[in-house]
Amino acid sequence: MLKHSVLLHRRTGAKAKYRLHPSMYVNHQVVLEYDPETKSYTATVPGLPIVVDADSEEEALRLAREGISVYLKETSSRKGTDRREKPVQVKIVTVEV
Repeated sequence: MLKHSVLLHRRTGAKAKYRLHPSMYVNHQVVLEYDPETKSYTATVPGLPIVVDADSEEEALRLAREGISVYLKETSSRKGTDRREKPVQVKIVTVEV
């Protein structure tokens, strides 16, 4: 999948569309949960302070994706961190109780 972005030239203000290399992106795992009682979906992003509630799975994923993007932009501008740092790894296990 090719991603596009718009580059704004500093001096002229001209816009140029360019493609971002796939290595510029990091995949984050999103945990989706459905609550049949409330008929809503909750999406959380392990390792990031992101929790969203939505009426559909698609909306929950969209909101989680937006939340990841906003979080990474804000933290990289405040701390000067690289947005391509590796996310935490998630392992889901079943425990018997």
